[in-house]
Amino acid sequence: MIEVLDILKSAEFPVIDFKFQNRGSGTALLWQFSVCVDTIEVDTSPLLRPFLEIKGKSDECKGALGISVRNDGWGSAEGVTVQVASPFRELFPSSYRANLPRIDSGQIAKSAIILSHEDINADSFRSLLRLPRTTFVGWPWEGVGEHEEESILVDAVEVEFSYVDSRSAVHKASACASNRWLPGNAGRLHMLRDCFVWNPIVADFVASVPTALYYVSLDLDGRVMRRQYPISHKIPPGDIEHFNIMLGSVKSCIATLWFEFTIDRDQVVKSEKFNVTISNPPTEHYDRKYRNGDELFSLSTQELTENHFPFLHAQLEHPCPHCGKPLRTRAAKQCRFCHADWHDSPLDM
Repeated sequence: MIEVLDILKSAEFPVIDFKFQNRGSGTALLWQFSVCVDTIEVDTSPLLRPFLEIKGKSDECKGALGISVRNDGWGSAEGVTVQVASPFRELFPSSYRANLPRIDSGQIAKSAIILSHEDINADSFRSLLRLPRTTFVGWPWEGVGEHEEESILVDAVEVEFSYVDSRSAVHKASACASNRWLPGNAGRLHMLRDCFVWNPIVADFVASVPTALYYVSLDLDGRVMRRQYPISHKIPPGDIEHFNIMLGSVKSCIATLWFEFTIDRDQVVKSEKFNVTISNPPTEHYDRKYRNGDELFSLSTQELTENHFPFLHAQLEHPCPHCGKPLRTRAAKQCRFCHADWHDSPLDM
């Protein structure tokens, strides 16, 4: 039985998480899968995404929080209004909003909004100080020494948009500003008395590791609606095979598709038909990193593209003490490959 567990949102393209359970009495050979596209079209809608930036010592507004907007869609956005939600709307009444005439596909409106403590509303700031606070230890900008100061922890910066697309349709949306332009792969944003600061941390991912990860590129011109890919998986009776298929394309698109898996000699198992949205911003060109049909990761070879999937690589650092293959989580006490069990063992993992 084939089951779609989830559509994972990776750093780039969506990843379809599959599970195959062999309910037969003999070993099953899964040797081919096919991608069958029902409908597909390029998504020409604008897609506005906000990014955070802490102004450094070389900037005019040192320590201010800059919010840039990038159009990751394949269509232009006109008559754009950008504004931050509460509590920043009340904290910065004169600078929380910006109007932009147009943001073309792939264009960045750098520091469309700048939240500087010179513009802060003192009464709103004092009321915010009554909320739970934390202590920040770090550097507010390059060139200033380490210090310790009471601060307000900012969980998220929500940004609201309104704009018109090329078909004159009006869009309203909101999104949390991304920390991607700030150092580290995770961190916390703090608000001090006279500046914003970013405290970077290294995220500790825990994920279930698939036995394989494949990349499939969808054809946007509609000429190839079905494509086959050879694979090789042997599944013992009663066992479960967990593998991923990443779906990409040269442009952002919306598709309806299903998968077919060929088992043993001629048995074909079909997945349910489902919809998937693929985002490939014109500024990124994610598709250039992969080749159609590539096996990006396999437990049989221990090959892994670390730059693209660091959360999977982290799991390989916690192998089974008996067979050496990766455990599902760091705290696992049983191996899904050799079935060794050490729940009652004092063995330190």
